[in-house]
This record gives sequence, structure tokens and C-alpha cells, in this order.
Amino acid sequence: MLILSATTLVLGGIIGIFPNVIIVVTVYRNKSFRKPTYFFITNLAVCDLMQSAATVFNLFLTAIDRQFQLPLSVLTVLCKIFAIFLKYWSYTASMQTLIIISGERYHAIFRPTRKLSTKRARSLCFLSWVISFAIAFPYLI
Repeated sequence: MLILSATTLVLGGIIGIFPNVIIVVTVYRNKSFRKPTYFFITNLAVCDLMQSAATVFNLFLTAIDRQFQLPLSVLTVLCKIFAIFLKYWSYTASMQTLIIISGERYHAIFRPTRKLSTKRARSLCFLSWVISFAIAFPYLI
């Protein structure tokens, strides 16, 4: 069972984390990718990164608990923060970002003269994280 968990951790890390890190680093380093559409794609990559990291941590926490029998209070806090809250936060941020992308595409098709600025795209990405934090916050309680 431990080998299966370790294999899942490695595969989850490679498949879920590595490509999203590449996207974030590419957009950060190349100035030609600093456009609203790429900010939204990067925001989705960060959401997926958090989702993958929370899944890997959940498997890691399960393996640690089986080996060392953590106290219930410590396990509860760790599960609430890293396994539940981070998943819901990243999941709702991902949904918010997809809604923003669909609105941006609507405006690009029906109002092509009004371009979305980079500053506004960053603000919308930040707003999606704030709203999703507010939605996911009750899972911490």
C-alpha cells in the first residue's frame, strides 16, 4: 500500500504540478505573454497547481497518519487547511476564472472595439481569488 501511495504522489506531482509550473514560469519570463488572455490561463494554472498540491498533500497526510498515528486535533486542523480548504479555494477560483474568460470572450466577439487592459485582467484575477476565498472560508471553521 505504501508503494502505491508513493507512486501516486510521484505521478500526481509530475502530471499535475510540473506542466502548470511551466505555464506560470513561461508567462512570468516572456513579456510577449503578458496579455489578458495569458493572465487568465496563468490564473487557471495556479488553480490547478493548488488543486494538485492539495491532492498530493492529502495522500501524503494519509500515509503519515498511517505510519505515525497523529493526534486527532492535529490531523483535523491539517485536513481542514490543506486537504479541504485549499481544494475548495482553488476549485472555486478556477470556476470564477472560467466565468471571467467567458465574459471576456463575449466582449471580444460582440464588442471588439473595447479591449481588456492588462491592469483590469489582473484585477479580475485578484477579484476571483478574493471571492473564492470568501466562498471557501467556511470550510476552515
